[in-house]
Amino acid sequence: MRDIVLDGPVDREITVGGRRYLYFGGNNYLGLACHGAVLTAARQALVASGLSAAASRETSGTMREHLELERALAEFWGSPEAAIFSSGYLAVDSAVEALSEDAGGILLDEKTHVAGADAARRTGLPVAAFAHRSPDSLARAARERRARRILVLTDGVFPSDGAIAPLDRHLAALDGLEATLLVDDAHALGVLGEKGRGTAEHLGVTADPRVRTVSTLSKAMGAFGGAVPCDAALRDRIRATRAYVGATPIPPPIAAGAAVAVRLLAGDPSILARLRANVARMKSGLRARGVGSADDSPVPIVSIAWPDRARLERAHGALRDRGLLVPLIRYPGGPEFGSLRLTVSAAHRPEDVDRLLEAWERIA
Repeated sequence: MRDIVLDGPVDREITVGGRRYLYFGGNNYLGLACHGAVLTAARQALVASGLSAAASRETSGTMREHLELERALAEFWGSPEAAIFSSGYLAVDSAVEALSEDAGGILLDEKTHVAGADAARRTGLPVAAFAHRSPDSLARAARERRARRILVLTDGVFPSDGAIAPLDRHLAALDGLEATLLVDDAHALGVLGEKGRGTAEHLGVTADPRVRTVSTLSKAMGAFGGAVPCDAALRDRIRATRAYVGATPIPPPIAAGAAVAVRLLAGDPSILARLRANVARMKSGLRARGVGSADDSPVPIVSIAWPDRARLERAHGALRDRGLLVPLIRYPGGPEFGSLRLTVSAAHRPEDVDRLLEAWERIA
């Protein structure tokens, strides 16, 4: 997919080489990357505050757009504070550094995103993996560590196939131990939970003090950057981390657009309702056409994998010939031969999904 050059924005339709395609890829799950109010806010901030903050907040001060985004996120999550970063990768790095200060070891799901795996290694603490989405494996690994406190890392939604981490069962597996469960909610923010707050809300564990979350604004929020909901104590620890002190923050126009995107999600339930209707329509239609990987979860991802690269390439090409672009990807930890990673967004129309289903029925 890296050789596909887009001639315009990523929306329900994209342009490649002068041809328009219905796009069922990427992570713009709520369709907010091209929302008029988001773009207007970004344009206004570009004129008012320029393209870049040009230096770390710790060296050159904070811009008003950063404070507004942190307020919007804290209100949305219902947290006392929120800390923002110029990328989700840096947000994960900072959260791991801050939370590992009083930990004796780190455990991570074997398919944890590379951001979490890299951050864990950089702490210098003992690091071990547990079997993917397995509370039993986590329980065994946690008891073997004999550490004074364990930091556990997992994705909330795994990006290659949309599987949801069983946070409630992970927490049960950690009963009786001193542990913190850090959830990378990059693909769950704006997707899971009654209000779109993520995996912990979806599984009813937001009130558990052992759960901490880190997320990104570059998926469902349609913007860019990372964010950590936190209390004042964690905020102060985060502000002392290398990733926070040493990095230039989110450009003001993107921060302004992201704040509007967060408030749109918080104030307009129809956005999340459209996404879920489209997800249900796509997944039920694919199941009816024999795609067993199309589960009934609200995650807008379906991964179609066959042990035959040539067959995957033919399917990708046949869909493209019909004006539908579905990425054929090889993702770390994913299927050996790659997969067709289908995603649907709130911007899609019911007839768009039907067109995809009809095309799949013809080529599958």
